[in-house]
Amino acid sequence: MFVGLFTMLIPVLCGAGLAWGLSRRPVEVLDQDDRDLVCRLRRRAQVSLLAGTLAGAVAAYAVAWGVPDVLLSGLGVGAAVAPLVGASVLLLCLCVAELTTPHVRSSVRTASLGTRRLADVLDARSRVAAISGVGLLTTLLLIGWLMGDPDDLGRAGRTLATQCGSLAQARGPWPGSYYGAPMLLALVVVVVTAVATLVAITRRARTSAATVAGDDAVRRAAGRRVLLTTAAVTLFSSVPVGVLMASALLALDCRPDWYPVLGTVLLAVCALAGLVGAACFGSAVVGPRIVVRHDRATRTSR
Repeated sequence: MFVGLFTMLIPVLCGAGLAWGLSRRPVEVLDQDDRDLVCRLRRRAQVSLLAGTLAGAVAAYAVAWGVPDVLLSGLGVGAAVAPLVGASVLLLCLCVAELTTPHVRSSVRTASLGTRRLADVLDARSRVAAISGVGLLTTLLLIGWLMGDPDDLGRAGRTLATQCGSLAQARGPWPGSYYGAPMLLALVVVVVTAVATLVAITRRARTSAATVAGDDAVRRAAGRRVLLTTAAVTLFSSVPVGVLMASALLALDCRPDWYPVLGTVLLAVCALAGLVGAACFGSAVVGPRIVVRHDRATRTSR
């Protein structure tokens, strides 16, 4: 009952997080010549992100319901890895969009002799969000792996079992090694795809921005979008894993005293993950606010 009521709260928190993310936008101060180009590429990136989200949703649905169970060992493995498969498709769409970035004509151009580095396109806050999302999902899967027990047919990690004298109880499905191994493999694919996209952003040909600062702004916005998207998909993927674990921990009558504590903490973590994940996705969609550099007295924004 408690888990059900708490789970109903998560969509509300996701909605609040989405509104929060849509309202929080970093500021990029650029020259007039760079403004139109950056805004045009921002609109193109928004379309690419939404199209990638749709493609990822279709891929996730296909894996969850369209792939025969025998190909994925059955018993819900397809549904377990589906969100991460969809995330990989989404990030791949962003990578293709970055590699096909148009070179729009602009006025006078300047060049930089400096070498572009991957760190130059990584926003600090977005990087922390992405690392936190990947770290949270990895931690949950490892905890599930360590605590999991075989089911009645000997399949490792499918249940959570306890023994109190002559009373034995088990709850499942449990995200142990049976589900955790393919999910960790899918998570590695997501991380590799995200890193490959960031490398593509760093190394692709320069856009026709009038200044080096304008081109750097385009790359920073693209890198931030990839990091926030990675954070969002990993945080969202953590929510069902955490809720499943909390349900099993709180449903057992025969249990150690720390099981209810861990279950309650997991529910709180899931709520926070839904809130922050939605905020990351909303912030990735809207992109930065562009402020045109005129003088100290006059500034316009888009």
